[in-house]
Amino acid sequence: PLIGLLLILPVAGMYALFSIAMPRTGGDYVWTSRVLNSGTGFVVNFSLTLLALSVIGSVSPWLSQWSFAPMFYDLGILQNNQSYMNLATTLSGTSATFWIAAVAVVGTGLVVAVSTKLSGAIVKYWTVLAIIIGIIFIATVLSAGNSTFQANFNSQYPSVNGTSAYNAVVAAGQSQYGSYNGIPPVLSTTTLAAGALGLLGYLGFYYPAYFAGEVKQNRRSQLLAQVGGSVIFMVFVTIIFAVEYFGEGPAFVNAIAGLWLIGSSSNPYPTIPLASGLSIFWTHNAALIVLFNLAFAGTIVVMFVSELFVLSRNIFAWSFDRVLPGAFASVNSRTRTPVNAVIVMVVASLIYLYISIFQTSY
Repeated sequence: PLIGLLLILPVAGMYALFSIAMPRTGGDYVWTSRVLNSGTGFVVNFSLTLLALSVIGSVSPWLSQWSFAPMFYDLGILQNNQSYMNLATTLSGTSATFWIAAVAVVGTGLVVAVSTKLSGAIVKYWTVLAIIIGIIFIATVLSAGNSTFQANFNSQYPSVNGTSAYNAVVAAGQSQYGSYNGIPPVLSTTTLAAGALGLLGYLGFYYPAYFAGEVKQNRRSQLLAQVGGSVIFMVFVTIIFAVEYFGEGPAFVNAIAGLWLIGSSSNPYPTIPLASGLSIFWTHNAALIVLFNLAFAGTIVVMFVSELFVLSRNIFAWSFDRVLPGAFASVNSRTRTPVNAVIVMVVASLIYLYISIFQTSY
């Protein structure tokens, strides 16, 4: 997160300054169109909009596969309930994944189309709630510690050739994937690659620029939202990562991540080893396990609300400049929202969803 912040701050500063200088719906489309030319402005903004829509299509399957399925698998372990484990397997399947994701995309689209105030309130209050859940997670992991994690992991999975399940995962990760036995060096390719990946965490910092014309006290709000928000994100996520990393053990995290990536049978945990799913090895409190797993799903859903809200403003700006038909710039008289633009966004997101599930090998 720190490497990502250092790379993103100059861009965030530029976006904040342009948002203050030209507070118009459409953000970089408007700036680039006016400073350079309309064609360049449209290509830049159109590309960013497609990128954001592809994120909705590729991330929405995580609701079922990376949130609901791990939650029911964990509950199956905790309550020794095979039906929960079977449900987890079903939720990881293609059909369930697609329909749950599709419902989420359409549902969030309806929220954005119905009310701007409702959309804003959902994002606002979820941010507060997510911070509270993060603090609960930190307290849970720190109170349990790595020793509890190891003990619970070893009690759930059998030893391998006399080696505990925990140590067997570490050994398999190092032999099969070449994972580090501890914290990788700062200048290693692993750390630098993680820094590049850390940029993805900041995807969306520039969203306030796209509805700057609707923001009160725009000069102060843009700096706080884009620059301040990125700094706050870096600090909070770094704490979460550190707690998770040392709560599981650096060698274990490196190993199980590598084993999951290559689909190794030496990994006993059947789904992606997110901290939310692995929380069962820190606590046997079912309410906390459900909370951590559903929080992951909640973050995804709220992200869709923010993305569809913002991207509809881009389409509105294109239409307002007659790059697209004027109908896409129309605002519904009852909801006071660009309903036509939202519909286009939802359809495009569903197309990306279909591609991500049925037209890729992953």
